[in-house]
Amino acid sequence: MSVVAASLMSVAAITLTSLATRSDVDLNMQVDANSSQADLARAVEALKAQLAEATSAADKADSRVKSLADQRKDNAPTADGDAQQAAAELDAAKLTERVAQLQSDIQILGAQNAQNRSLYEHTAEQLAQATNERMKLTAEKGKLQKSMGELAQAKDAAEKTISADRERLKLKVSELEKKLATRPQPQPQRAEVTSKVEDDQADAEEEPAGKVVASDNGFSIEKLLAQLGVRQAAVGGPFVAVGSNKGAQLPDEQVAKLMKTLPLTAPLDKYNFESPFGVRHDPFNGRAAMHTGVDLSGPYKTPVMSTAPGTIVFAGYSTGYGKLVEIDHGNGIHTKYGHLNRILVNVGQKIGKHSPIGLLGSSGRSTGPHVHYEVVVNGTPQDPEKFLEAGKSPILVKASN
Repeated sequence: MSVVAASLMSVAAITLTSLATRSDVDLNMQVDANSSQADLARAVEALKAQLAEATSAADKADSRVKSLADQRKDNAPTADGDAQQAAAELDAAKLTERVAQLQSDIQILGAQNAQNRSLYEHTAEQLAQATNERMKLTAEKGKLQKSMGELAQAKDAAEKTISADRERLKLKVSELEKKLATRPQPQPQRAEVTSKVEDDQADAEEEPAGKVVASDNGFSIEKLLAQLGVRQAAVGGPFVAVGSNKGAQLPDEQVAKLMKTLPLTAPLDKYNFESPFGVRHDPFNGRAAMHTGVDLSGPYKTPVMSTAPGTIVFAGYSTGYGKLVEIDHGNGIHTKYGHLNRILVNVGQKIGKHSPIGLLGSSGRSTGPHVHYEVVVNGTPQDPEKFLEAGKSPILVKASN
């Protein structure tokens, strides 16, 4: 019995020593805060295997202690038996303590494993987000690089186009300068102007037909009156002292009525005379052009008045003129009022002399607030200044009032 007990104790001692050595080595290797998830999992499994072995050895030691205690009850106690009993109990206690230590180590590693797993999952999530963000940034970078390439190509193409246009414009300017240098000066008495629209800003102030013949060659108020059947008396005869006659005869009623239809006043009560009738340099392109009226400036939105009674035949927007009013005064005489800010009359409306037809503005082809005023006789623009000068004649003023 003593040999068997010694053998069992020897086996228990060897098992305990082996378990203690393996556990200490594995624990030192595994309980590292920087260990990977897989290493911690393997360490936990190794400790579980050691725990199973230690538990089995402890159970065997407990059984052996109980067996020795039972044998001692049946036999007389001996010193050798007591020593074996004490040794077996000591080994069983050590094995029990070791089992408890292994269980504690497993709990510690399990907690660390759970913490590391949480940290690993959080890190993996951050890594996935960073990877996704990197992919997006890479895609955006690709798009930006493509856009930059396209912009660079567009820039090169635009620079080539601009350079080509610049050269064409230089050539065109050179050709125009040569033509202007060799072109004869326009005659002041009569001019024919053909307006060609070269760009969006070259809208002519003339009629939309494209070619306007404006004449003041030989035109006079006297001739106009003669055409209308008003004859001026031939003058002469002997000298008669003042007070010896009854004075000059006033025009008859019919002539006086006719004179009231002539546009002999200005469309503004107060104005600055800006540009006369006739050939001038166009204010937009600098080319020689026929100005078919006169330009009278004044304060913005000043009332523009009719210069004679008549009927409104046009009230709206016209190319070059902007907002335009045209009045038919009868006997083939029309007047036009261009660049208005606002129109105050309607087509078909009858108006009297010095009636407001609009407000002074700068609509259409205009450089500033003014009214472009035209007098048209039988379809041909005439110099409005001749009518204004005639309106200053005492006889005509008296006849037209």
